[in-house]
Amino acid sequence: MLQIIQKSIAFLVPPVCPVCGENLIDPSRELVCRDCFQKVSLSFTDSGRVRVSGRIPVYFPLVYNGPVKHMMHLFKFENFESMGKFFARAMMSKLEEEGIDFDIVTYVPSHPARIREKGSYPTKFLAMEISRMSGRPVKGLLRATRYKKSQISARDRRENIRGFFEAIDEIEVEGTVLLVDDVITTGSTMAEAGDVLYRAGHKKIVGITAAGKV
Repeated sequence: MLQIIQKSIAFLVPPVCPVCGENLIDPSRELVCRDCFQKVSLSFTDSGRVRVSGRIPVYFPLVYNGPVKHMMHLFKFENFESMGKFFARAMMSKLEEEGIDFDIVTYVPSHPARIREKGSYPTKFLAMEISRMSGRPVKGLLRATRYKKSQISARDRRENIRGFFEAIDEIEVEGTVLLVDDVITTGSTMAEAGDVLYRAGHKKIVGITAAGKV
């Protein structure tokens, strides 16, 4: 009976594209409508797209533009996990395309108050998905020491991120660490997180984000 009701509701109110609101032609196979997917597909970066943040090379598969920003907002603030899975698949494809190997997956941490506020943990979700797809273990190697304020400028971001992270000392890792974040804009967050990991003794670190400013 429950399945009949669910199918009836789906028929009366067809699933819609979360980006533009248009009805999906094939909801069982489509995450976004074909027009929006075409727009997002234009956001995929060329091979070799990389930013250097501090001492870390950071790769990203998508340009952080209008459609991608909207999808990222849905993932981070509206708890659309399907968007997170889409981003994680794109990140994994980028790593494979670049021939990047790694031994462990970690992520840029959020303060517990921030997690409670948003009701989600986007960076950990992406790291868990990449771990599942790659077969590499995921571990939290960093913790956030304070609540991260919103920044309105690149300078504010650089100043506010200093001293924001600390290493979890009891965890020791050998090999290459893959550091996961959702978006790279100024690069300050990745640079700071990477520096903390370096000081803790992790010498091989590569960054990956879903999207980045170019």
